[in-house]
Amino acid sequence: MWEVLLLAVVISSISPSQGLYQVTSKENYTSYGNTENKDLSNSSFDEILDKCRQENPSSSRRTLTLCLRSHGVTAWEERRERRAVERNGKANCGKRYKLMAGAKRTFQVKGNENFCKVFFEPRGKAELQLVCRKFDLSNCDEEYLEVTDQDSKEKYCNNEGPDTRKGLRKVRLTYKKVSEVSDKPNILCVVKGVKASGGGGSSGVTQAPGCDQVCGKAPSSAGAPRIVGGQASQPGEYPWMVRLTIIVGASSILCGGSIITSLHIITAAHCFIYDSTPEVIVVAGEHNIETEDESNTQAISAKKITLHPKFDATTAANDIAVITLQSPLEWTDNVGPICLPPDKTFGGSEAVITGWGLLDSQESTFPDELQEAGVTVFDQGECKSAHALSNFPVTNKQICAADPGQIACKGDSGGPLVTKENGIWLLLGVTSFGPGDCTTDVPGVYTRVSAYSKWILNKVSSGSC
Repeated sequence: MWEVLLLAVVISSISPSQGLYQVTSKENYTSYGNTENKDLSNSSFDEILDKCRQENPSSSRRTLTLCLRSHGVTAWEERRERRAVERNGKANCGKRYKLMAGAKRTFQVKGNENFCKVFFEPRGKAELQLVCRKFDLSNCDEEYLEVTDQDSKEKYCNNEGPDTRKGLRKVRLTYKKVSEVSDKPNILCVVKGVKASGGGGSSGVTQAPGCDQVCGKAPSSAGAPRIVGGQASQPGEYPWMVRLTIIVGASSILCGGSIITSLHIITAAHCFIYDSTPEVIVVAGEHNIETEDESNTQAISAKKITLHPKFDATTAANDIAVITLQSPLEWTDNVGPICLPPDKTFGGSEAVITGWGLLDSQESTFPDELQEAGVTVFDQGECKSAHALSNFPVTNKQICAADPGQIACKGDSGGPLVTKENGIWLLLGVTSFGPGDCTTDVPGVYTRVSAYSKWILNKVSSGSC
């Protein structure tokens, strides 16, 4: 089994006058994994149903029923839990609602409730949309609202409620009061059944609001030749490229990322697997990190970091994250968004990787200028075969790319794998992992962005272009 290294680089600052580069190893990467196998014997119907749906995502009603029976759910319990009222009105705590297109229910907490949980799912060809119109709670130690959909589970408190979410296959809203609070909670959220759009992760391509006319634009010089080892890019060639400085205690970690909206960056989840919450500074428009030219760069701190809820550090599965910025980026010749891709394999396509990662893993040489390298996207079967003996097996939610002498290396984590189609640049992948010595005997592996389009669009709904 050959060694796999995640491609983030840790710069440990021993003192202000001394520093050294430490490459994140497999051992400290995998130590944060969660391989919990949940016992469902005391679980609620909702939890058992979720588990059965995950195990049988495309199965028939009969298969789903058999799974429920195997976990101890009786036919009477199933019929009782599946009953749903589709009238418009207030959603009652402890109830389950199925909403067809045009139906809606209001989740409201403004009294003395200590706990309220409501589950929603669509009926027929509908999907769900969540909009919170009022949100005012105390801090998370006292009370919170938990929002669970098919892709994520997040807690909200204070006066920062959830953004609008669309394209949902299920929604669970849970309010919980942890301790006594002086002010009453004030939550008003509406869950609507709407006609399924089919966008995000399907054959069609949906961009963030207002971004389809401005994303994926770059100078004609963008695109890397097949030069072994890559080369320095030209300033402004890849306006979606950002550099992430991730500060954890006395250490600083280098990762890359891609601009999706003026408020959101796509990067790798493994850049943030630390015991404490890091400080993250996003720099856009940068080319030479040693040149003090602030007129071309924009440095903004991260407001929120959202890891994919199913990210697994032990396998690098679902290695993707969304950064929400404290203030919006301004579009310039050097700063602009990349487009999300259609749901295609792109096998055999010519693509480009960019980053400030190591030029030579043996010599620990980092470049000053943003580097570019031309690579070829592997056929998915070849991709899986190349990593069959690795400790990070490849799935259909990942994509491989490399060429002789051309591969991402340590420090390139989170950066983009892009290709140009019909004159528009598309974000195919997020740099995830590769061979420890950064050779091209096996290809580098990237998180396949098209597999997460719907999740991304839900997380960036507050942004625009």
